[in-house]
Amino acid sequence: MTQFFGYWGGSLPTVTDLHFKSFIHFHPDSQYDLWMDEDVGCAIPTELDWIKSHQHIRIRNFSLSGLVERYVQPLTTTADSKTYDFLRFIHSKKILRYINIKSYYAPLFKINYKHSSPLFTYKRDLVYRGDLARCIIPVAHYNSASLYSDLDVCFLSDLNKICDEQGFVYEWESYDFANSAILYSPNKEIARSILAEGNSIECFRPWYLFSSAICKKLNLKIYPKNRFDAMWDPESMLSGDAMKFFVKSPQSQQMVDQLFSKKYIVNHWHNNWRTKPEVGSTYDLLMNQFRL
Repeated sequence: MTQFFGYWGGSLPTVTDLHFKSFIHFHPDSQYDLWMDEDVGCAIPTELDWIKSHQHIRIRNFSLSGLVERYVQPLTTTADSKTYDFLRFIHSKKILRYINIKSYYAPLFKINYKHSSPLFTYKRDLVYRGDLARCIIPVAHYNSASLYSDLDVCFLSDLNKICDEQGFVYEWESYDFANSAILYSPNKEIARSILAEGNSIECFRPWYLFSSAICKKLNLKIYPKNRFDAMWDPESMLSGDAMKFFVKSPQSQQMVDQLFSKKYIVNHWHNNWRTKPEVGSTYDLLMNQFRL
């Protein structure tokens, strides 16, 4: 049986209620580990107190920084002062850009510093901490199949049915790299290979680590976006705007029905951590289906 897990640093957003309830609805015999990052503070609001005692969810407080120092090499750990903030700022403005300080540059996502760069830092970058966690935790803590999921994901099926001998991620719009919002490792060997590749290229950003070329090298299947991400599916009623998922409209029920008729495996609602779903929205109607 696949071990499911997620990661969070800070106060857990109440909107993640759908994530956990949809998981339990479709995976009544599976276990879910929620890794809470003590390095950046971790708290569970009253509205989500129920997950603390649910038989299929385990809260695991831990230090991500401790795992990073153990599993990520090479690693610059001294670039967290205001001086380095200033150096990163002027470098991002193309001042001193000609100096080779071990960085990647992507037009879509701008500058990403390699782990050995004198300007690399991860301690205050909550997004990158998540990129690291999903690749390190399976190596550090699981001996068999594991599936990571971002917490802004609604499960729409039993993912055990597609968890076989090949790892997978899914397509990032029409780009030549994948989204690791869902990342499945069929065994520890594959998990170690992903971690080793991230260390080799000195970057765990998905647009580098999960490029089509690297996915092929690691034998990771890239599922099409129209099975995982309605916002990126031009044929979906939820296409183009993540807020459609949270706002009540005359089409809300049709949107729910379409998610199932088109056989979405999950739906990624793209952050919106502070969004309050409207009564009668697609989010709300799904919550009504998955109430415990």
